[in-house]
Amino acid sequence: MQRIPDAVSPVLAELTHGLPNLLGTNLVGLYVYGSVLDSEFDPAGSDVDCIAVTQRALDEAAFGRLNEWLTDAATEEPWFTRLQLLFLVKQGVLVEDRWACLYQFGVLKRSGSDGNPIIWMDFFQRGRTLLGPADGVASN
Repeated sequence: MQRIPDAVSPVLAELTHGLPNLLGTNLVGLYVYGSVLDSEFDPAGSDVDCIAVTQRALDEAAFGRLNEWLTDAATEEPWFTRLQLLFLVKQGVLVEDRWACLYQFGVLKRSGSDGNPIIWMDFFQRGRTLLGPADGVASN
């Protein structure tokens, strides 16, 4: 596994610091996966794929704080606009039509999870734990 590119390190450091402050004990873990961790990464066009696992769905107040924080962070760190950050509830990470949020292209929106196991297969193959249990979802 290659090291995380220097250009991307600030956005991952900010996530690792900021999300626990915003979400507190609701945050279970933060994981990075995808091309940013191997030779497929292209600084000119690749995004940064992350998953945040929470104990429960974000209420309106938490969603609003998160949205404000992500918007502010994107004005200071351009890589935030190339961040694809999926928020999944621990008990439903592999279940279709469960609560989820997605931050992509600089926009945070509520969505349903597609229960996509390919994300987790990629995480287990080449992903990295930034916060939380190393197994990602295995402790359900």
